[in-house]
Order: sequence, then C-alpha cells, then structure tokens
Amino acid sequence: MKIKNRIKHIIKKFRSKGYKRFDGYLRIYLTLECNLCCPYCVNQCHSKKKIKNIALIPGNKWVSAINKIGKDVIFTGGEPTLHPDFFLILSSINPEIKIKVYTNLIWTEDFIKRFINEAPKTIQLYTSYHPSGGKPEPFIDRVLELKKHHFNIMVHSINHKNQIESVQKSWELFKESEIDLIIDEDQTVLFPDACSQDQKKSVLCSKKIILISSDGYRYQCVSKMVRRKDPLENIIQDGLKSDLVVSHCNEYGYCAPCDMLGEVTIKEK
Repeated sequence: MKIKNRIKHIIKKFRSKGYKRFDGYLRIYLTLECNLCCPYCVNQCHSKKKIKNIALIPGNKWVSAINKIGKDVIFTGGEPTLHPDFFLILSSINPEIKIKVYTNLIWTEDFIKRFINEAPKTIQLYTSYHPSGGKPEPFIDRVLELKKHHFNIMVHSINHKNQIESVQKSWELFKESEIDLIIDEDQTVLFPDACSQDQKKSVLCSKKIILISSDGYRYQCVSKMVRRKDPLENIIQDGLKSDLVVSHCNEYGYCAPCDMLGEVTIKEK
C-alpha cells in the first residue's frame, strides 16, 4: 500500500508540472525501429497497421539540418541508439545546442563503454524502464554506471494496467539504489476521448510541437507520423516553418496516446 500511495503522489506531481507547455525542441525520431515491443507504445497506436519501413537519413545530413535550424533537439524513436550514425550525430552537433536522448537503455556493455567515451557529458538522458526488457537489476546497473561517469539521467516508467504490479515491485529496488523512478500515468487514461480508437470526430486541431520522422518530414502528430499521412515540410530539404500547425482533422479519437501533449487546442467542427 505504501508503494501504491507513493506512485499516486508521483503521478499527481507529474500532472502539476505544466507539461503541456511548448518547449521549443525539435523532436527527431531517428528511427522507428525498436528492440522492445511494449503494449502501450505510442508508435503502435494503430496496431492493425504495421509501421512502414523508412530509409534512414545519414548522420551528416541530420547534423547539417540541425545546426542550420539552431533549435535544441530531442532524439527519440523507436530506439534512437539503433541509428548507425548515432555517435557521429551526437559528436557533430553544435555544442551550443542542447541534446536530450530518449532511450530504453537496452544497451550492451560495449555500447555503454562507447557512450561513456564518445558522448558529450552535457547530454541529458531520459531513460524508460520497461518490464518487457527484462529484470530491473541490469537496468539499474546501467543507470548507475552512467551516473558514475557524470551523465544526467532521468528514469521513468509507465503506469500501464499490464505492468503496474511489476513496476510497483521494481520501484523499491530503484529507491534502494538511490534512483528516482518517476511513474507516468498511462496517457490513454488521461486522454480517453482522443485515444479511444473507437469513434472518429471532425475537429480543428491546433498544435505547437515539432515532430520530425526518420525520413526528415515533419508531422502534426505521432498518429499521422507512424502512418506517413499528411506530411508537412522536410527539414533536411526545406528547413523549418512555423512552430504552430493548424489543420482540420477527421480522425480525432484515433490519436496516439501522446498526441495531447505539447500546446494543443481541439475544437469540434
């Protein structure tokens, strides 16, 4: 019961942080491939439609576009560390640009050593603990090893119905290792109308967020990105246009679980 109350407190704290504000970062999905298959993955929001394979953009082209735009960047996916030029990208971006990496930390010992030796210490790591990736102890060991080498790491997990018992049991292990495990609410619970995958509505969607797929195209939301529907500008070829994107959408209700994050306004038509 004590652990459950602690988790409820963490969720309440997360909700109160004003996480809907636009942070100005480029959110770049270096690859949609992943080495896990979690039941709550936002990229699997349309589970009946397989994510289409997309040719990966070479690292030098990403670096050129990012440095030209000059905005801070979040690398996510999929699992961004699976991109073959991952280390080239990290080491070649203008040092004045802030870098965050979202990763499941399913890394080999050799990869950890390389990351410690080659990655800038200014990088901020947002790591996700997924019970589907194995027992928590090896994950904790990897976090502690990176912390020992002075990397800034935030660790979170998802309060999903299929794994909440596993997360609750693991929470005490993280605490004993002096790792703050943040429990995020399942966003399908937070936004049931948007994520029901049951009924579509026509809305005017105004969204201030910058989502870039692994082919360089920008999309208004993750739901459209994984289906490659209604692409916007390609930042490799065209640079970046307005932060705010407004569109008439006939698919509200089939949003990805994270599509209500960022500065979003929905008006029914």
